[in-house]
Amino acid sequence: MTVRTLPDDAAQRKLAEFLRRQYPTLKGLEIQELSELGEGWETDLYHLKLTGKRNGDLELVLRLYKGPKSLEKAQKEFSLMTNVPRFGIAAPRVDTIVTDSSILGDPFIVMEYIPGGTLEAGIQSDGIARWIEPMMKTLARIHSIPWVEIIPDPQGTLPNPDKPLVFVEDLLRGMERSIHRYQLLGFEPTIEWLHQRVKLGASTTPALIHNDYHPQNALLRNGELLIIDWSFAEVSDGRMDLAWTVMLLSVLAGKEYRSAILSAYERAVGEPIANFEYFEAIKLTMRMITIATWLEDDVEIPVPRITKQALLGDYRVHLLNPYRRLNEITGLEIQVIEEL
Repeated sequence: MTVRTLPDDAAQRKLAEFLRRQYPTLKGLEIQELSELGEGWETDLYHLKLTGKRNGDLELVLRLYKGPKSLEKAQKEFSLMTNVPRFGIAAPRVDTIVTDSSILGDPFIVMEYIPGGTLEAGIQSDGIARWIEPMMKTLARIHSIPWVEIIPDPQGTLPNPDKPLVFVEDLLRGMERSIHRYQLLGFEPTIEWLHQRVKLGASTTPALIHNDYHPQNALLRNGELLIIDWSFAEVSDGRMDLAWTVMLLSVLAGKEYRSAILSAYERAVGEPIANFEYFEAIKLTMRMITIATWLEDDVEIPVPRITKQALLGDYRVHLLNPYRRLNEITGLEIQVIEEL
C-alpha cells in the first residue's frame, strides 16, 4: 500500500486517534486499510477501512486539500455537500471537517464511501445515451437551488439590470492577465472576438454552479447520481456550467452528442438556452489558455497525472477536440495550438 501524503507512522497514529473520537461506537477502532483512490486538482483522495472490536467495519473516504486556498476549498465543499441534499441533489454523507494542520498537515473532510464507482465507469459500460437525461436533470436542479441559502455572501459583484455583463467581463479580464503574463499573444484575436460580442453574455439571473460537473465527479448508487467535488462551486451564470460540461462530455463521448446534451438540459429547464455558443467560446478559450500555460517550462501542472508529455500524447484529445470546436464557433486559429 502506498500512502504518499501520510509518510510516517506518526501521521497515521494522529489520524487513528482522531477517528476514534469521531466514531466512538466503533470500539477499539483501528485503521485496517488506507489506500489512495486518486489525485485531483490540489487534492488527494483516500479510501479508509476502519475496524473495531464491536459494531463491525466502516468504510470512508478522506479528502485532503492542498495548495492555495486549501482551507477555503475544504470549508466550501463541506458546507455544500451538507446542504445540497435539502434541495434534491444527492451527495455522499459528510461526517466531519478538520480545518487545521495538526493531524495531516492540511485540511481534510471525511465522508461516506460509495462503492458503486463513478459515472464515467457507468458510461463506459452502458454508453453515454443512457446517462445524458439524468445528468442534465441534475445539473438543471443544481442551477435552480436558491443559492443565497447556501452561499449567502458570494465573492465579487453580482450582475443586475444596470450591470448585466459582470460575470463575462471578470472572466475576460482573467484570461487577458494570463495571456499577457505568459506571453500567449496568439490568443489575442480570440479574446478580441469575445470582447466584440460581449453583450451576448449578459446575465441578470445568478445561479449556483458546480464549476466542474462531469462524469468523474458523479458517483453511482443503485442508478442514482451522487455529486461530489464542490470545491470550485460559486455563484455565476448557469450557462457557464453547462458550457464546461458540454465540452468535457464531448471529449469523453464524441462531439456528435453535443446537441443531445444541450437538448436534454433545455428540456430540464423548460426553455431554449440563449446565446449558448458564446458561453461555449468563453469556456473553450479558458481551456485552451490553461493548457497552453501548462506547456510553459516554468509552470507546474496542478494535476499529477497530467504531464507535459501526456498533453502531447495520451491527453492530446483533451486539447484538440475543444480547439476544433472553438475554431468552428469563431473561425479563428490559435498559432500556439496549431503548432502542437
